Amino acid sequence: MPPTPGAYYSSREGAIDAVLRVSQLPLVRSVLQSVTTAYSGVKGRYPLLGLVGDVAEVGVRSISYQAMRRATPLLQSLEPQIDVANSYALVGLDRLERNFPILNQSTDEVRCVLHIRKHLITNTFDSYLKMT
Repeated sequence: MPPTPGAYYSSREGAIDAVLRVSQLPLVRSVLQSVTTAYSGVKGRYPLLGLVGDVAEVGVRSISYQAMRRATPLLQSLEPQIDVANSYALVGLDRLERNFPILNQSTDEVRCVLHIRKHLITNTFDSYLKMT
């Protein structure tokens, strides 16, 4: 069951944040969790790759911090435009969720549905070939 839209708030008092809402979609969360698990597994299995990954993470964190520190004044001045873009993004996200209910399923659920449909298609195709 997807969370209610009112559960997503940005740092602006009472504003719903589209990026946060997308990140909380079950399919997106599930994919991110799978990628994180795979990344951690590779780092643990291969010490050299783990070292390279750690160095890259420190670099990305440092660059991200500097970018946010320098971009904050610009972002604050663009807040009205960002709010308008956010509201359009929320309308689009509502439409996506309505038209693609798969977004509210985990990767395991999607994989299971695709597996079942693959077998249905294969069986139908095999039956058709036997009839000809």
